[in-house]
Amino acid sequence: MTNLLPSNSVLSNNSIHDFGDIQRVYAGAIYAEGVGFSISHNEIYHSPHTAMQNLAMEMIVEYNYFHDLCYEGGDAGAIYDGTWRGNGNVFSNNVIANITNPTSIYYTPNGYYCDDGGGGKTFTSNICVNIDGDAIGCAGRDLDLSDNIMVDTRGFYFDQRGPYPGAGVLSGW
Repeated sequence: MTNLLPSNSVLSNNSIHDFGDIQRVYAGAIYAEGVGFSISHNEIYHSPHTAMQNLAMEMIVEYNYFHDLCYEGGDAGAIYDGTWRGNGNVFSNNVIANITNPTSIYYTPNGYYCDDGGGGKTFTSNICVNIDGDAIGCAGRDLDLSDNIMVDTRGFYFDQRGPYPGAGVLSGW
């Protein structure tokens, strides 16, 4: 039997900025893959694309300040949380601000972007300000999205792209 053991890794009290100069997309300041991370009290800013890519499980992301990101991104988010591998993650009490790309024609960047059927996350008590796209953009099921403040954004987007048992419009993909 294989067990997923938490790493108990901590990333706290850092200022991370001006990254993504060579690889312009999907080269965030944080790439989390595994189980059991705590990411708190960081300031992450000034990048052409995402600040954080997440494929981890049982992760706590709280009291961070993400700002001035995705200025060359469209189908992106300051926090990009994709796939089902991230179940049990909690994002709380973060500030996500100035996620803008004035040159994007087709897509606009989001604050928190839970993409491609990635469910099982909690995004609560966050402040999302000045975001070209959605403050919160989600696809998937079993999400707890509550008590967030959204100012000067498109708001909230949710769809049901993830697999869902049942019949009718909730079945399949």
